Amino acid sequence: MTRFVTVVYAIEDEACFSSCNDRIMKSLTDFNVDNPPPMGVCAVSMSNEIYRLELIEEALSRGDIGLVKEILNMCDLARNE
Repeated sequence: MTRFVTVVYAIEDEACFSSCNDRIMKSLTDFNVDNPPPMGVCAVSMSNEIYRLELIEEALSRGDIGLVKEILNMCDLARNE
């Protein structure tokens, strides 16, 4: 059975992250859903999706569906927005 792991990088230095990002993107490009490797990157987001989920959960707990829709449409989500 397939298992998934989510990792969020906090990047302060783009140049330092560059080689890691290259490896991530190569693994994503090489991933074949019809013949998946034993381990590989199958999805990437350049935003903070864990934080987005946190915001959605808070909005749902208040019953604010309109806010959920706004959050889903936010691009480049960062903690300081």
